[in-house]
Amino acid sequence: MKIVRTIVILIFIVFSNLSASNKWQMVDSIDFKFGKIIDLKCCDSMNCMYLVDKDLLGGFHIQRTTDGGETWKKVYMDSAYFKGADDYHLVPKIHSLSYPNEKLCIAVGDSGLVLRSTDKGETWDVFRTDTSRNNTTIKMYDNNNGILFSTKIGEFLNNNMYKTTNGGKSWILTDWQINNNKITIKSSQINYISLNVFAGLSLYQNKNGDFFRYLIYVHNNWESWDTVRAPLYTTYLTFGDKNNVWTAGNHDELDSAGWSRYRQYIYHSSDGGHSWVTQWDTVYNIWPLYDISFYDKNFGMASGVNGLILKTENGGSNWTPEYVTGTKPGKDKIVKNIQIPGSYNAFVVYGYQYIYKWTRPTTSAAEQSQSPEVILTPNPAGDYVDITLTGNRTLKDAVRVYDVLGVCVLTHPLAPSREGERVRLDVSGLAAGVYFVRVGGKMYKFVKM
Repeated sequence: MKIVRTIVILIFIVFSNLSASNKWQMVDSIDFKFGKIIDLKCCDSMNCMYLVDKDLLGGFHIQRTTDGGETWKKVYMDSAYFKGADDYHLVPKIHSLSYPNEKLCIAVGDSGLVLRSTDKGETWDVFRTDTSRNNTTIKMYDNNNGILFSTKIGEFLNNNMYKTTNGGKSWILTDWQINNNKITIKSSQINYISLNVFAGLSLYQNKNGDFFRYLIYVHNNWESWDTVRAPLYTTYLTFGDKNNVWTAGNHDELDSAGWSRYRQYIYHSSDGGHSWVTQWDTVYNIWPLYDISFYDKNFGMASGVNGLILKTENGGSNWTPEYVTGTKPGKDKIVKNIQIPGSYNAFVVYGYQYIYKWTRPTTSAAEQSQSPEVILTPNPAGDYVDITLTGNRTLKDAVRVYDVLGVCVLTHPLAPSREGERVRLDVSGLAAGVYFVRVGGKMYKFVKM
């Protein structure tokens, strides 16, 4: 019996080492000949959706997972297929997706198209806002509140914004002016700071024709706003909290031989954008960065070409390059749409064709956190364990239970999200012994009697 147990432990150690060296895994893909993935959103560690533009075939469809990427289901498919080039303009295009919780999902597209589901994508309401405008970006803060950007058909600037307070059932047009000029916001970079404050990245042109980049903060239910200057080479924007903001961008330059290359930049501000520190300024594999995202003020990722991922665990003081494809870079494929729903996993789109998932190697019992942010009761447990959130923070991670060998033996799809909330785990099917519950990236021990 001791020999068998030793073999099992050795196998687990080998598997753990392999997992640690290859944390990225492809979890879904599409045939690139028949479309491309244009957006990906995860409301938590278990539930994600992505949009596929059928491109030359016409139409689109939506894929969904409810088990952390292990399986995917097509939950919506557009039925419009054009027969020739003359009909191409009649095919609706989908552009953006918002997935604020496991039930509510809203997607938007051309000619005012809005798709809305309140049952995880099983059924959809389809309607239109303004048919003379293309809806380009949707961002929901919660079940009720969100913003929608649109452009006039034939134009390219996001020059209209709508808001909703009833979960996307209806949208109210807003009209914005800054310095007597229409706001031009890079809508894909909108970040909600709180219910009454969101921030976006704006390109502003003064009367002399000079261009500047700004962070725009909108306050008090759209009643006021202010701006701060952003670094010159800023294209992508993310927040860790209301004070910590990161931007990423690129600058096209020539090397000594006259060949074009991109210099990559990552900037950080700890005071909401009033002052900036350069964290990354280098030519790395000559290609630009394409996205940046932070889970909190410490853990974040940026992405580039050839499968490049830059990862930080200390707020960007150090960035470590790695590749979704393993130890070697992929070939000319962009990594975009970074989603970090928890501190131990992330999802990205690679080459418009693949969904890759990153998983943090399972921590050992010695790394268990003693933080009082979560209380497990009763402990020792019988048929159930109650998980109560006591710290002042918001969690969106799934709850996972591991045995002493590091094997996940139980998963609950959603953790307690606010202070004082409780989730009950049914552990009646577990054998007696010691177990560890992972919540919010930390481990908590309990004993099953």
